[in-house]
Amino acid sequence: MATSFVVGVDVGSRSARAALVTLRGNLVRKADRPLEVREQKGEIFEQNADQIWNAICECVREVVSSVSVDDIKGIGFDATCSLAIVDVEGRPVSVSADGDDRFNVIMWCDHRARDEAELINRGGYQVLRRVGGRISPEMEPPRLLWLKRHMPHSFQRIKHAFDLPDYLTYRATGSLSRSLCSLTCKWTYDAQKGWDKAFWREIGLEEIADNPEIIGKQNEVRYPGDFLGTLSKNAVKDLGLSSQTKVGASVIDAHAGVLGMLGAFAKGVSSEPTTRLCLIAGTSTCHMLLSKKEIFVNGVWGPYEGAIFPNLYLAEAGQSASGMFLDHLLMTHSRYNEALENSKRFGLHIVEFVTQILENMASSNRCSVDELTKDLHVYPDYHGNRSPLADPNMRGMISGLELSNTEEDLAILFLAGVQALAYQTKQIVDQLEKQGHRVESLLLCGGLINNPLYVAAHANVLQRPVLVPDENEVVLIGAAVLAARALGCFQDLWESMREMSGRATIRWPDQAVAELHSRRYKAFLILLDCQLAIRKVMNPIERASAY
Repeated sequence: MATSFVVGVDVGSRSARAALVTLRGNLVRKADRPLEVREQKGEIFEQNADQIWNAICECVREVVSSVSVDDIKGIGFDATCSLAIVDVEGRPVSVSADGDDRFNVIMWCDHRARDEAELINRGGYQVLRRVGGRISPEMEPPRLLWLKRHMPHSFQRIKHAFDLPDYLTYRATGSLSRSLCSLTCKWTYDAQKGWDKAFWREIGLEEIADNPEIIGKQNEVRYPGDFLGTLSKNAVKDLGLSSQTKVGASVIDAHAGVLGMLGAFAKGVSSEPTTRLCLIAGTSTCHMLLSKKEIFVNGVWGPYEGAIFPNLYLAEAGQSASGMFLDHLLMTHSRYNEALENSKRFGLHIVEFVTQILENMASSNRCSVDELTKDLHVYPDYHGNRSPLADPNMRGMISGLELSNTEEDLAILFLAGVQALAYQTKQIVDQLEKQGHRVESLLLCGGLINNPLYVAAHANVLQRPVLVPDENEVVLIGAAVLAARALGCFQDLWESMREMSGRATIRWPDQAVAELHSRRYKAFLILLDCQLAIRKVMNPIERASAY
């Protein structure tokens, strides 16, 4: 009997990927292609939706080339929470100042709409309660408002505005259905009440209020993994798949990470899903936690009903720059080029080389690696704060610099940056638990799991076990789970996830450094308070932080 397969597609910041996966969650083959990113002054990041689609098609064709297309039963998509806009013919509409229609995607990390977000936040609208009290410039309402204010010609041409995951299912099927995941998390949609048309009208987007089809009809909103249809004729040709291939409703890429790892088994650690904090840690980091009831937390997005699973609520915190922040710390240090050359000479990745330096220093000083940063403190909000402050104007800080400029200094600064991300995760967890959540363990996926310092810091700072799935590509598995659900061979999305989950390796916390990190966490909060105090001095009319 022939094996049945599904395809999972993941679109990240700079690459598109696809994987061929069995219905037991075994990844058979994967492929990736680079994506073009157009970066401009003012924290502006843009992409080309056609180029993204073409990259996906190349990946899918590659991974299915060794099996019969008749054995590929479904396909699922996840992507970054970027905004894609098209005209009445489905053609791209420019989001770029030069009017180039090729660039019709405002990337997730784009902060051009900061003023529009602030304008919306001053309105105190009821819908803001589900985004931690303050809407982010990374969400879609302020971006659409920015387009109306700054690019009215493009705005007038918009027939459909999609979150990128929904744009991909539109390209695959022609369906204008939207996923509840994207609409609730990034568009202020309420799973029970639908669109708040008054909100759209009051912020100056009456075009949306009068014609909500632009952003998704209420009766065409689907749960993740719901069957949307089979591939369109064009998609069959583009992807090289059968016309009978079923397509599941999409999710945002971070949420696919939850689907791919939440069910991972680890002996000695509770499998209760509402106590497992999922960190999808790459360029940025998303912190995802489920609950059985509504829990509102200032500075944390949600609770979003049904954003991943029906009848469960999702709280979503995050860091706008994590991997990007660590890269910046390394690459802007004057010893970076020297360290990079030395790492190549020893056949090591730069992070491995830095880790080796730290281990040698710890051995020489007869201390733990964690203690090397005792006098160096970093605050990591180089790209603003997503959680728990919800303040895009926060910036990075370093305390404890001296007149020294060695590879060892680079290594210690890098470690202090890693620990700063862990302290911020602790700050997020403290906020969550203060309002009634319970976090017993952390699950990690994404590029930063390849950094052992990052994994260890989160275990040691939070004094909780950290689970790393044995399957490295859990986001692709999560996309495949959507496809499996669309087939109808599992009772629901939960069963699809459980059947396709694997095992996880545990990193237990080192209790010997708990007191050290408790003191360093206090220093972290002092840095935060210091920045807020300085801002108050320099900008006396600026609003007080929610912190």
